Amino acid sequence: MRGEREPYTDALLARAIREGVDSQDKALSYLMPNYALGDADMASLIAYLKALDQRRVPASPRRRCTSPP
Repeated sequence: MRGEREPYTDALLARAIREGVDSQDKALSYLMPNYALGDADMASLIAYLKALDQRRVPASPRRRCTSPP
C-alpha cells in the first residue's frame, strides 16, 4: 500500500487505467493491465466506478455467502 496521496481525479484515474501510472507518476504493479479505452468508454467506466456503493463489496452470485461458516 502506498503512503498518503491525493484522491484520484477522473483524468488521473483514466491515465492509471490506460497507461499504468499512479497519481504520483510511479508505475503500477505489472499485474495491473492497461486498457486502450476511448474517451466515451472511459467516461462510462469512471461513472460506473463512482456509482458503486463504497460500503458494500460487490460479489459474484456464486461466491456470496448468506451465513457465516
